[in-house]
Amino acid sequence: MKVRRVAPRSRVWLSRARLAPFLPLAAALALWAESLRRVELGSMTDLGLVSVLPVDYFLALALLTLGFFGALMGSREGERLPAAYAVALVAVLHATPAILYGTLRYPWAWKHVGIVDYVQRHGAVDPGIEQLTAYHDWPGFFSLGALVTEATGEQNALAIASWAPPFFELLFLAVVVLLARTFSGSRRVVWTTAWLFLVGNWVGQDYFAPQALAFFLYLLILAIGLRWFGRRANTVSLPRPLRPRSLAVVLRRADGARRRSQPGHRVGLAALVVLASAAIVSSHQLTPLVLILAIAALARLRVVALPGLTLLLVVMTVAWIAFMARPFLEGNLYWIVDSIGSPSGNAQETLVNLEDASSGLAFVSNVDRALSAAIMVLAALGAVRRIRRGKLDVTALVLAAVPAALLFATSYGGEILFRIYFFALPFIALLGARAFFPSDRATDRLLPGIAAGCACALLLAASCIAYYGKERVHRFSDDEVSASLWLHTWAPAGSLIVSGSFDWPWAWKNYERYEYFAIDTEPASMRRRATREPVRLLEALMREHRRPGAFVVLTRSQEAQIDATGIMREGTLQRMERALERDSDFAAVYRGPHASIFRIAAETVR
Repeated sequence: MKVRRVAPRSRVWLSRARLAPFLPLAAALALWAESLRRVELGSMTDLGLVSVLPVDYFLALALLTLGFFGALMGSREGERLPAAYAVALVAVLHATPAILYGTLRYPWAWKHVGIVDYVQRHGAVDPGIEQLTAYHDWPGFFSLGALVTEATGEQNALAIASWAPPFFELLFLAVVVLLARTFSGSRRVVWTTAWLFLVGNWVGQDYFAPQALAFFLYLLILAIGLRWFGRRANTVSLPRPLRPRSLAVVLRRADGARRRSQPGHRVGLAALVVLASAAIVSSHQLTPLVLILAIAALARLRVVALPGLTLLLVVMTVAWIAFMARPFLEGNLYWIVDSIGSPSGNAQETLVNLEDASSGLAFVSNVDRALSAAIMVLAALGAVRRIRRGKLDVTALVLAAVPAALLFATSYGGEILFRIYFFALPFIALLGARAFFPSDRATDRLLPGIAAGCACALLLAASCIAYYGKERVHRFSDDEVSASLWLHTWAPAGSLIVSGSFDWPWAWKNYERYEYFAIDTEPASMRRRATREPVRLLEALMREHRRPGAFVVLTRSQEAQIDATGIMREGTLQRMERALERDSDFAAVYRGPHASIFRIAAETVR
């Protein structure tokens, strides 16, 4: 007779206790999957994707937040559980558009695919090319994109680009955790930093672009420098009483546990830093400047022992601009010079003119600003709480402040405030985590975790509005993609392609064969003329550009962008389309529910 062995009752409860923290995670993922089945994208309003996401989606986010902070405060089994929740948050926030749309979002991502297409067809870039010169002058990212596309057997980079946001967000998550561990030994501080970073990263610089890769490499270089080449601690103990002179002495003489690694490892890590720096310099215009400032500041504080790195970065950057990026510099020197020393003007270019914007876009823009301000307030509170405990997080404060110097150098095409916030966010998030956990010592108090969970739930709700709020403009339907495919396949080389705005899938295939023109980028007088006499305006453009033929592309996404921003009168593109339909000189060559293409031949221009 066989004896049936029964597991001890304590073991059964132990296994249940270990499984319990995963229940909110499983429930959240199930709710997320179910919510995606009931999304009606055609009903999207000016509030973006949040206007069509069902309640289940937001319940999933609430469960993830609850489960994450519950695991962080209650579990003592390591970091796998918080990591699982953080990865799930990346999936829910950043994989949702890729799953729902089935097409690549963001018009900028489409033209980046076009540069990869150029590299695939020509095997090289052309630094002196007239259109999209900057991408050819900083081709590192696009060369890598072409290599990956060829290795995967894809004809173009569209499939890879569609999944770039969750991919890059996972890279950001890994390196932010690595950085946070350099500053704190508390897993609560480390993972709250990571969560705040994910919640606060609404600026959308995770798509298929050089900035995403350069940002990851920037943080990686800082993490390597601070973790394996650190000369002293990142935090100093403040004297009592605190006086300016005593603080200066502490900062000058502060010691700390030096982090050492084996000589062979240090050589390999130093080589990795140099390679990553070269990749940044060859891929992006702005990130090398931030990296130079950050490394110079760390060297001045004697925090990192990487002698000569600042000088090497300066030499690499100057040499690249002088020899590879000269065509871009020659064509854009006027606005680069105008931007220098004009912080107020550079900042003003970033801010949306809410007087002309639609109510939906104005609401989203205000949420953007409120979310950024709230996270910075948390960072300030965290810094104050640390100071009250006699600690000053010098390195984090410096690295959070360094990107602000860019405001005196460039407007960066009206995006400089976004980029400053983006570069500072990991360190702002670290200081923000200190608002809830000012000490590294473990504690059984639940109140800090409850406060952190409630605050992050509110921030996550705002982040959904900020990150998804412009999806009516950034999302392209299958019909719009089909129209673009037809145009870039059949339009004769040398054609002029006119659109209401650049918010459509443009320049992604054979782009160098065409000249692109968007009416909304022109002076106000031309925009008004587009409303009054669109046919005469298009004929004038034909005569001015002297092209053998021209195509006019009008899409739903262009209408959404123009109506939301108020750059032209609402309904301008619809009136233009009706005028082209009535004019015998224009022929409709593509008609769909969300896109129309008209053609005019050069010989018909009066």
